[in-house]
Amino acid sequence: WGAYFALVRELEDDLGEHAELVVSPDWEADDCLATIAKKAVTAGKKCVLMVTDKDLRQCLVHGKVNMQRRVKNGMGVPSWDFFTARHAEIDWQVMSDRFLEVQMLAGDATDRIQGCRGIAIPSAAKLLNEYGSIEKMKLRDSFPVLKRRDYETNLLEYLKKDVEKIRPMVELRTDLTMYNPFSEEEIAF
Repeated sequence: WGAYFALVRELEDDLGEHAELVVSPDWEADDCLATIAKKAVTAGKKCVLMVTDKDLRQCLVHGKVNMQRRVKNGMGVPSWDFFTARHAEIDWQVMSDRFLEVQMLAGDATDRIQGCRGIAIPSAAKLLNEYGSIEKMKLRDSFPVLKRRDYETNLLEYLKKDVEKIRPMVELRTDLTMYNPFSEEEIAF
């Protein structure tokens, strides 16, 4: 912790009034960033998140919340690339209001979220574009858009489970109380 706080103090010295360290006990950084993005939009501000985590695509709002994401050029040199909701929609082939459900269906090994076996992001997007939502998909007994019968069987079994239990594990929190760990003052946005 000592090295961590020394680094944070150094960043604060470099960035001055343009940055403030915030924490929220027991919550991950992506939930803190989602809360900051939501509060910015609510206050009529624009927000740019500098992240590499695809989960934060849930925060993208056309014209309001964008990302700077870390990428490598052809020579392997890292840099930051501007990334909007429209970029993410093109990348995942689904409208931004479906990003959460794409992640629910596809799962996320990094976050240990079990999605539907055989359904990756492209298939999840195709399903949501064709059938609208997970809730509407639960009312179906077949999915002709899936080419493989075993994937269709997997999806039907997945949808019979209580899929909504997965939503809180995937959905980012946007209502956290955050504070500055040095002053212990709550942050007002």
